[in-house]
Amino acid sequence: MAHKDRWDVVVIGSGLNGLTLANYLVKAGLEVLVLERRLESGGGLATEEPTLTGYWANTGHYVFDTLGLMPFHEELGLDEMNVRFLHPEVQSALPLGDGRALVIYADLERTLESLARFSRPDADAWRRFHRMGSAMPEPSRAPRARGGKAAVDRELERLRQMSPRDVLEESFESEPVKALLLHHLLIPRGIGLDDSGTGHFVAFAIACAGEGHLVQSGSHQLAQGLWTAVLKRGGDVWDLSEVTGILLEKGRAVAVELAGGRQFRARAIVSTAAPRETFRLAGDRGIDAELLARLDRIRPHELSIFAVHLALREPPRFQAAATNPDVNRAFRYAIGLESVEEHAALWGEIRSGRLPAQAAMFVSIPSAHDPSQSPAGHHTALLWQYVPRTLRGRSWGEAREAFMTSCIDRLRRYAPNVSPQATLAAAAMTPDDHVAKFPDLAAGLFGGRNSGGQLGPFRPIPELGGFRTPIPGLYLAGAGLPPGAGLNPAPALGCLEVLAADLRVERWWARP
Repeated sequence: MAHKDRWDVVVIGSGLNGLTLANYLVKAGLEVLVLERRLESGGGLATEEPTLTGYWANTGHYVFDTLGLMPFHEELGLDEMNVRFLHPEVQSALPLGDGRALVIYADLERTLESLARFSRPDADAWRRFHRMGSAMPEPSRAPRARGGKAAVDRELERLRQMSPRDVLEESFESEPVKALLLHHLLIPRGIGLDDSGTGHFVAFAIACAGEGHLVQSGSHQLAQGLWTAVLKRGGDVWDLSEVTGILLEKGRAVAVELAGGRQFRARAIVSTAAPRETFRLAGDRGIDAELLARLDRIRPHELSIFAVHLALREPPRFQAAATNPDVNRAFRYAIGLESVEEHAALWGEIRSGRLPAQAAMFVSIPSAHDPSQSPAGHHTALLWQYVPRTLRGRSWGEAREAFMTSCIDRLRRYAPNVSPQATLAAAAMTPDDHVAKFPDLAAGLFGGRNSGGQLGPFRPIPELGGFRTPIPGLYLAGAGLPPGAGLNPAPALGCLEVLAADLRVERWWARP
């Protein structure tokens, strides 16, 4: 379709949100063009070989735990595009320094049995919160009364006025249980223990704790499937096509212009770039100066990730498996931070710009659940150490090698077989590397801080939380839009509803 200059919708950016939105629209019968500045589509759906050939590392999106709430893979028929989501039986483990481990399962009853070994009251509280969290299809938004659930809604509204720390201290007694929940709030939600207005996310994190999935053959396989589906349904995706301008006529967005000068006209233009960058493409025309100034004042997320990717001769074997063999089968590991106070100490280090002195990591061994991600008999591991976005008094380039060694040493304390002899290669990605690869991460992992006035329908600011912009015909669907907490295509699905109303598209998908 290279000859076409007119489309119903032009989507800027081919990451998870851009490709998901395009698929829904083309399946509804619209003519859609997706434009991507990079060589390859996918954005954060990246699977690469930073260590050795054949050892695949997921360098962006990895954990998908809301597929039950957002069944985009089913509605779009992605299984026909060879996209498979794997759901490990053992979901997460918090190995403890005393040799025990708290283990969470895909099966709720097995999880409750595991929790009861630490605290029977906490197991009972977990069941109660699981019930509440399962009734939260849109957890970032203020709960609304639904028939027969008024009491649950009132409780969720009460929790929404609290911080996670407040909720945990009120409702749970075991430090490991509280610590593991705080790990689950950090990844993939980006929520800290003292973030205001996020207490209800404790219920949501518990409801999703057994729902973690990974993509078979790596996260990029999802991008490949979405890309293929757009083309098969009659849409088009152009890579190496950088949008340099959004053109307005009589105040309405009507076209985009590429670096080479070619223009594409459309009934609607959707940008998955950050709002400030989107408005720059329009020359800031039609945007109130105060709104632009408020966008410039958005609070970036303090939390970032220092990633280490390992090529290993064998999978890590955790000492805590001596008390529960299932530890070695977990999808994700919470390493370090075994109490609320240790989480608080981490945030003190992050906010002061210091390298964390303790292990504070999300760890996973993708090849243990999907052998296609490494050579036969060998394994890959990813370590995400929580760190500040910028360091005080030094650069990430200066800290990279020594801190990578430190992170591996921290893992080795829990899994001693990750020895130098068993480690074939290691590669690090600093916060600077992540921003260079994914520019929207400049505002943090989740498009800005997930708390207070930057949460839910108020993201990134209230005037833009509805996916429309002050420029008619121009819409937003990037990661910084509602609901904003988690690695999922929720912004695309929210924008889809707005476009369906504005363009009078007949909804073929399940209504929200």
